[in-house]
Amino acid sequence: MNNKKNTRMCMICRERMDKSKLTRIVSTLNNKIEIDASQKQNTRGVYICPKKECIEKLLKRKNIESMFKASLNNPDVNQEFINEILEKLKKGVN
Repeated sequence: MNNKKNTRMCMICRERMDKSKLTRIVSTLNNKIEIDASQKQNTRGVYICPKKECIEKLLKRKNIESMFKASLNNPDVNQEFINEILEKLKKGVN
């Protein structure tokens, strides 16, 4: 049985699992959205499971904007984030 303290929910499929199996995505203070590899950044974040369907849904612009209640109007930042997510998907890294 999972320890509740270490269990988080995927914001796309709503499935609960150990946070070590999830990817944490954060909005930094300078409004950049990035992957929090340490899962310890002190900022707003969401967890996404490694399922291909969840990552594809995440990459839809409106999903990201609604999760962080912010507009992503910098295409360079968006592309950098998308490339990082796609690279993780190819490697199968959580």
